[in-house]
Formats: sequence, C-alpha cells, structure tokens
Amino acid sequence: MRDSEHLCGLFGGTFDPFHYGHLTPVKAVFRAAALARVIYIPAAVPPHRPQPSAGAADRLAMTRIGLAGEADFEVDDIELKRPGQSYTLDTLQDLRRQNPRQRYALLVGLDVLIGLETWHRWEELQRSVHIIAISRPGWRAPQPLPAWWRAARVESSAGLRHAQTGKILVAETAPVAISATRVRARIRAEGDPGDWVPPGVRDYICKHNLYAG
Repeated sequence: MRDSEHLCGLFGGTFDPFHYGHLTPVKAVFRAAALARVIYIPAAVPPHRPQPSAGAADRLAMTRIGLAGEADFEVDDIELKRPGQSYTLDTLQDLRRQNPRQRYALLVGLDVLIGLETWHRWEELQRSVHIIAISRPGWRAPQPLPAWWRAARVESSAGLRHAQTGKILVAETAPVAISATRVRARIRAEGDPGDWVPPGVRDYICKHNLYAG
C-alpha cells in the first residue's frame, strides 16, 4: 500500500512525564482507526499550557523509553529542534515537506478539540489534517456542535479514509484517569510515580530525581 493510502497518527504533548494515559488510549485509537503508525511529538515550547517541568532531553528520553517495544509507534523530535513556540500547523507543514504523499490524522484529547478555536491558525490547521479526538473523563462534546465541527464530523474511521483531509472523528475509548499533573504530584508526595508510568520511565525518573522538588 502506498503512503498516500495510509493514515499516520500524530500525537503531540509535553510528556512531562510520559505515562499510561499517553499510551493506552492511543493504542485503542490506533487499532480502531486502522492507522498505519503513530508518531509521538514532544513539544518544545507549548503555546497553550505552562512550560514543562523537565527539560527537553529528559522528556524525549522518557517518551522513547515509554514506547520501547511498540513497533508501530515512534518518536520525532522535530519540535525540539525548531526554535520558538511549538505550533502544530508548523509541524504538520514540516512533516509534509519531508514526505508529501503521507496523510495524517492529529490525535488530541476531546478537551483540546473543544478549545481548537484558540489555536494558532486553527481554521487552516483543521482543513489541513484529519482530527481524531480521544474521549477524556469529565468532558463531553458541546451541544450544539460549532458549525465547523458539525460540517467536518464523521461517524467512523471509514470517513477519514474516504477524504484527504479536514474530517473530525470522536473516538470513544476506555477512560484513563491519569494526568502528568497527578503523576508529578504523586512523586512529590510519595517519592515515586508507582504504576502510572511504564517501568522504564519510573526507573528514569527515580535515577534522575525528576519532579521531586
């Protein structure tokens, strides 16, 4: 099958630290949407959230460790190598220059999709890529849906495959009530992230004394 017939998932975040909430729902979407692969993209300077607690090198290392053994998932440090704020549209354009035939689906939490209108050049971004929104505990799609969302909405992954770009799918996945904020708080309180992160990530955090202060 040619690259143009595949859908490649893009999943960005600070991964501060990488935890199972970054992995389990994405694996479910990967299977349900029949994605060819998923690229994890650690952000350098996220525009919509506080700056990361851990440095770029540590967050990149934890993401790579967390995905070890996941043959269909990979990590790209494209945003960490680019100066300035980590705008998703810039990243998408950079990836397209590298591989013009590849088709992409942006994987985001449902809360992120709800706030899409606050993003940099959001209308151009929405038209330029498919979006798969992952359900999150405590979040529901607004009713009525905004006109741009309603016009782009599809009910299944087939709707993504039948269009080049610009479609939105809300993927229902089992909720994973883990966040990086909760992981960091647990480390500060207990000195250990426990089973909220993959074992290799836990070892890395403990070895480098991350988030303890």
